[in-house]
Amino acid sequence: MVTDAELIRRYAEEKSEAAFADLVRRHLDLVYSAALRRLAGDTHAAADVTQLVFTALARQAAALTRGVVLPAWLYATTRNVAVDFIRTEQRRRTREQEAHTMHETISSPEPTDDWEQLRPFLDTAMDELAAIDREAVLLRYFAKRPFAEIGAALRVSEDAARMRVERALEKLRALLARRGIKSSASAVGVVLAGQAVSAAPAGMAGSVASAVAASTGALAGATTWAGLAQFMANTKLSLGVGGLIVVVAMGVAVRNGVARSTAEGALAAANREHAARMANARDLEARVAAAEREMADRAKRIADVGAAAEKKAAIAAVAATAQPTRLSPGAEAKRFLARHPEVDRALHEWAIACARTEWASFIREHGLTAAQIEEFLPLVYGVGLDPGPGPDGTELMLDAMPVLSRAERRGRLTELLGERGWEKTEVFRGLLPVRNFADKVAGALCFSEAPLTTEQWQGLVQVLARNPAKGDAAQTMRFDWDGVVDHARGMLSPTQLTALDRMRMEDRLRQALDELSRRARK
Repeated sequence: MVTDAELIRRYAEEKSEAAFADLVRRHLDLVYSAALRRLAGDTHAAADVTQLVFTALARQAAALTRGVVLPAWLYATTRNVAVDFIRTEQRRRTREQEAHTMHETISSPEPTDDWEQLRPFLDTAMDELAAIDREAVLLRYFAKRPFAEIGAALRVSEDAARMRVERALEKLRALLARRGIKSSASAVGVVLAGQAVSAAPAGMAGSVASAVAASTGALAGATTWAGLAQFMANTKLSLGVGGLIVVVAMGVAVRNGVARSTAEGALAAANREHAARMANARDLEARVAAAEREMADRAKRIADVGAAAEKKAAIAAVAATAQPTRLSPGAEAKRFLARHPEVDRALHEWAIACARTEWASFIREHGLTAAQIEEFLPLVYGVGLDPGPGPDGTELMLDAMPVLSRAERRGRLTELLGERGWEKTEVFRGLLPVRNFADKVAGALCFSEAPLTTEQWQGLVQVLARNPAKGDAAQTMRFDWDGVVDHARGMLSPTQLTALDRMRMEDRLRQALDELSRRARK
């Protein structure tokens, strides 16, 4: 069967009256039945509205060639034309102070009790459906299309079309239930299939198609009484004075409706553009506000660090004045540990535990025995070794054990592991800060959707080791971050790179704070 879109295209591009006549015959019953219900059974008014709907279809055919479900468009247009028709009729009655009631009942199959209950509320409930649900109900129960054609019209599969129709019918049943129509979805479907569309009067299809063909030219120029009279003559509408007024009102309504539709379309486009610009402006404002909050937070941190440094310097100055013979921190620590051997033991155990964790992979690789481990850990971690002065010139101390020189430590490690083992120990020690930082990255991603794999961790260690800060060594955990991120880009996922970039920002902020602290101490 030729599709609605193809018939519309033929009429729009080739002015094929046969194609338009096929469209009229195919959808006449749907339009006429919808108009008849909305006009309270007035068959003459329903016929006039039907003709106006198909006239609108002929006028807008060129705009309906793509992406339009024709039964849904005809149903919506019937609603709009019927509403305009009713309003015009009400105004006419007010002006003339007359009450003309047109309730001639068209001959149709005897309605059931269910249909009589459902009919007054059907179109109101249909109007409340979403457009996609209304299209599905119209195609299945009003246009009586099989599911395969419904799927093609809605651009879904046949099964998807079946499910969509079932869901739409259930929503329609729920809307009818709010109005007191208690029934199942299947019962509503049965009633719609049998009663929703009734046959139009015999011969109406031909008269509508002929009238539309004549009116597409005549109605466009019917801006005067003479033009409207010519239109009536061409369409052969035999109407009285009241009918003439109705036709005039209908012509004005159609013209006003077209103008209103054009204006509403332009207004909707302007509103969409305005909404898009407002959303963009709100997004920019949110970004600016976030940046300002971040800058304020960083300024506050810097100010807090400066204040803390000034306070510390003031306290140190007071303490220096009050206690000119104060011992160095290292000497004080030795005296404290001498008085509290339990603290000394705890520090020793803590240092050994740290060494055991950091050197675990080295121990496994070289297969050290338990006895070797007990001797190895204090040597590599520096327990009992003299670490030298700290960054501020004060003496550092890990515990109160006897101090070993570097030569003594090398000799003992060489005895334990051999000369090759001593060299591997020094290499591993040099990479400890880098490995620790790689562990920090892995920890940050541990519970994320993209944790580091073993291969990625090893690759990150190599990248960090190859990119120390300019004039510095990687062992100080200062890196050339631009080089690190560039080299890691090929082996890390976007989520992992985001975590690494966040650590880069934190490191730079920490360096800035350290610099402020050093300046404050000076």
